[in-house]
Amino acid sequence: MRLTPKLLLPVVGMAVIAGVLVIAGQIGLRRTAAISHTLEEAQAVMVQATEVRALSRAIQRDALNTILEPAAAKKPFADRALKRVGEMRALVAALQPRLPADGAMTAFTRDQEAVMREAEAVVKTALAGDDAAAATRFREQVRPREREASTLTDGFIDDQGRTIAALTAEAARVRAQTGQALAWTGALGVAAALAGASILGLRLVVRPLGRLTATTRAIIAGDLDVAVAATDRGDELGDLARALAVFRDTTAAMRRLEAEQAALRRQADQDRKAAQAAVADTFEAQVAGLIADLAASAREMRDTADAMADAAGVTRDRSHAVAGTAVQTSANVQMVATASEQLSATVQEIAQQVDRSRRQAQDAIADCATSAEVVGQLTDSTAKITEVVGMIAGIAAQTNLLALNATIEAARAGEAGKGFAVVATEVKALATQTAQATEDVTDQVRRIQTLGERTAAAIAGMSGAITGMADIALAIASAVEEQTAATREVARGITEAASGAEDMSRDIAQVSAAATTTGSAATQIKGTSGKLAEHADVLTGAVERFLGTVRAA
Repeated sequence: MRLTPKLLLPVVGMAVIAGVLVIAGQIGLRRTAAISHTLEEAQAVMVQATEVRALSRAIQRDALNTILEPAAAKKPFADRALKRVGEMRALVAALQPRLPADGAMTAFTRDQEAVMREAEAVVKTALAGDDAAAATRFREQVRPREREASTLTDGFIDDQGRTIAALTAEAARVRAQTGQALAWTGALGVAAALAGASILGLRLVVRPLGRLTATTRAIIAGDLDVAVAATDRGDELGDLARALAVFRDTTAAMRRLEAEQAALRRQADQDRKAAQAAVADTFEAQVAGLIADLAASAREMRDTADAMADAAGVTRDRSHAVAGTAVQTSANVQMVATASEQLSATVQEIAQQVDRSRRQAQDAIADCATSAEVVGQLTDSTAKITEVVGMIAGIAAQTNLLALNATIEAARAGEAGKGFAVVATEVKALATQTAQATEDVTDQVRRIQTLGERTAAAIAGMSGAITGMADIALAIASAVEEQTAATREVARGITEAASGAEDMSRDIAQVSAAATTTGSAATQIKGTSGKLAEHADVLTGAVERFLGTVRAA
């Protein structure tokens, strides 16, 4: 397993702890939210109950004012009382689903309904002008029921206050518990992650790396027998240990190789000295033989030089006699060579004219072939035009049919289709004109095809005639070429003869000069052979000194 996954384990642990913290926080938030919702509901019920109590007391004041005020001033108080009765009835209806399902709340709702009902009756009675009956009913029906309902309302409001206080305390307690749990869990998780990271770093990295560092220092110091630990690990430190082992083995191999190279150098020095001694002996034997041969050759050169001097005198006398005859022969051969060259030039001109005619015939054949190809392309193009014209004719026929159908539909449409009928008539006329034009184009294409076929036949005949002319010109060119070759061969032979005569004259002159030079050279060779014998003696002494130096090395 690589180091990276191992070192990431504390990070993963911290991520798990963070997840636990998030989950715990979510649970605490949900509990707090539930308590807050219940608290808000209790507060809303308490507010509505307080409003019901306030409206009930306000209705009593309005009803009492309606009784006490004179008839002209009763209307505003009565309207306000009736309006508040409607508001109170709606508020009680909204509050009723939120009330506990017990006897006290049922009595609360019943008493409030009785208060509203009796208050309406009192107000209506007072508006009717019977203030005494209204006052009696207010005193006997409204006041007792309102007191009973107020008592129940006050008790309910007190209960809701206690419930709200308890819920508030519970919410604070849950928040405190959640905060403590998150704090302890986070602290323990961070401590565990740090401890795990320290232990993993120490065991997986620091200690193995320290051992590898010590091993590296030992190898650098020259201890190549030291063992490399952690080579069996599968992580990066294992790779480093295996690389260090390879470095140790490579260093040991290099040192062995250096020792072997030193031994080889010593052996090579010994072999070189032995080879030098053998070479010196061989060189001495060979040079001694060469010097002896050189002395013998010098004596032979002196004898040969004497013989060469005598032969050179005889050769010089005979070459003077032959030189005159060679000059006359060269002049005659030069005349014949000039005539042969003129004949060769005439034949060459005829050959050029025949070749020019042959090339023109070939160009004409190529032009005929190009024309035939163009005519073939023209034929193919007319065939394609015929296909396109056929397609246009088919489209025109379909357009004509569609125009006819459109005319019929326009006639069926009556007055509304007159404009469409005019357009259909014009489309039909255009289709008829298109069909007529396609027939004209088809006739012209047929004529072009006929002319193309005739042109192709004429070009084929011209090509055959020109081919025959080219064959005749080729035969003439072959005959002229053979004549040219024969004439050229004769001219070349004559030219070579003239050149040979001139060469012979020059050679004879050179022979005469060479004979003179040979006599002089023979004299020089005789003197040189004496010096060569002296140099052989000097060379013998130099070789002996060189061999002494080589053997001493």
